[in-house]
Amino acid sequence: MNEFERDEKEMYQRWHKFMSSNSLVIKESVTKTNLQEMLQAFKAEKIIDEKLLVQIFYISTGWLPNKIEIQELNFANVTGGLIAVEEKIKQQYITFKNRFGKTNIDFSFFPVGTTFIDISHTLKYPFNTGIQRVVRNVGINLITKSSIEFVKWDLNLGGWVLVDKEIVRNHLPFKKNRIRRDNSDFNVFMRFFKSTKYFPALAIAAFWHGLFSSYRFLLASEDSSTILDKKIVRKLLNFLKRIHKSTNIFYRMESKVVKSPMLIGQQIFLVEPTQNIEIVLAHEYFHQIGDLSVLVYDLLPISNPEYFPQASIQGFPIYLKLLSFAKKIITISEFTKQQVSKYCELNQNVFLKSQLLPGQEISFENIHAQEMANKLVLSIGSIEPRKNQLSLLHASELLWSKGMDFKLVVVGGQGWKNREVLNLKNVLQLRGRDLEFKNDLSDEKLSGLFETCNLVVTIPWIEGFGLPLAEAMSYKKQVVASDISSHREISHDSNIFWVDPGNIYEIANAIESALLQNPHLNHTYRTNLPESWQEYSEYVMEFLTHP
Repeated sequence: MNEFERDEKEMYQRWHKFMSSNSLVIKESVTKTNLQEMLQAFKAEKIIDEKLLVQIFYISTGWLPNKIEIQELNFANVTGGLIAVEEKIKQQYITFKNRFGKTNIDFSFFPVGTTFIDISHTLKYPFNTGIQRVVRNVGINLITKSSIEFVKWDLNLGGWVLVDKEIVRNHLPFKKNRIRRDNSDFNVFMRFFKSTKYFPALAIAAFWHGLFSSYRFLLASEDSSTILDKKIVRKLLNFLKRIHKSTNIFYRMESKVVKSPMLIGQQIFLVEPTQNIEIVLAHEYFHQIGDLSVLVYDLLPISNPEYFPQASIQGFPIYLKLLSFAKKIITISEFTKQQVSKYCELNQNVFLKSQLLPGQEISFENIHAQEMANKLVLSIGSIEPRKNQLSLLHASELLWSKGMDFKLVVVGGQGWKNREVLNLKNVLQLRGRDLEFKNDLSDEKLSGLFETCNLVVTIPWIEGFGLPLAEAMSYKKQVVASDISSHREISHDSNIFWVDPGNIYEIANAIESALLQNPHLNHTYRTNLPESWQEYSEYVMEFLTHP
């Protein structure tokens, strides 16, 4: 048997396995037992539509077609009938086999109505941003649901692969606390590493990682002096991406079976935003095999581009395109829901709702504010213009300069357009101000800061929700918050020090007034928030099961 016949047989075996083991999953239009019977149906002048073409392609190859592939299949269908369609799919399948060598996609079958939660970004970039904290909490509270599974998008394969629930149960990897790979993966890596012929591939991978990190740094420190550098790096990055995708050394080095869920009749739930054009375009035909649901945090790069780097502004319309494919959308606030309605060309029958996030779930029996030499003021948010650390630092300096004694801790990852903030931080530290910046803390360390602080200051110019405000209220801490619409959705409580985020004197006065109060006083607030992540997750389940 030659290679072509072997690939053809494998494609038919995949189709047979799908049809025989899970016939209830597929739509009524796919009732034939294999492609040969479909050929006979076509000879009887029964025409197939685009939906059936997508399903045939997906079952036969294991990945979703792109626009060009569907155009080729439609052309083959018009000019040569289903025989030509079958031949075209065979060609695509062989191209796939040649591209990925010994990698095979093995479908796993689940009951009809299963939801697959995509956690790709948090797995790939295990930081602790507000979005990733939401992903972790939703995951851990939905993991016991029998109708919930977790997946990640494999950019090389162009499809979803299953994620072990044990990884989610351990709150997903975070920096040094990543889940260790199993021994089989480790042994594969060691065999790869010990083989000298793969050293060039390892060197390329290391260079790739370094280049990507440099590119992120250049974006974070965006100004005129780095424009030339960024153009060069961006061109080199795109060039190496093409090489990386065409070689796929790591997929060819070992025999590999990728477990992928059969998604016909199922639901994908995207809980993280993406601007990757390849991922978005892959979803374009997903509605032909299943339902797409999306959790949306905000559309601020579209509504308020002045706070974002050029790359985010240019890439964000790709995310809007993704939303146009969705059957169901849930937002984290009414403010964001209004943005979605305003800026997106939605599916005519889309189900759109909003649900506020909860704060933290705290047991106050074991919480005691620690005695500190100075009072502690806490601010949380990535270092970027929208989070408004600049106004906070200026307001704090007004208080420090008149002799007020407190420590300011700013917690946030590397953002963008933040050189002015970082320069002012250095100046204040040289003056001896009690100021500290912390980067990407774990939930445990962040919780410790909430417990010991006297005041939380969260004064962004604009937010899709306002997680720091919600968490501060959960810890019953005094809060200085910007008076913006998404914050007012969380609470209208008069005990919050509401301020104009652009008025540093008003901010300074609010901080001073809050710190002069009893630092050990627990503040109880009236909020519109769910009481727990478990309650929020139940709302999410109601959303996901909505017909």
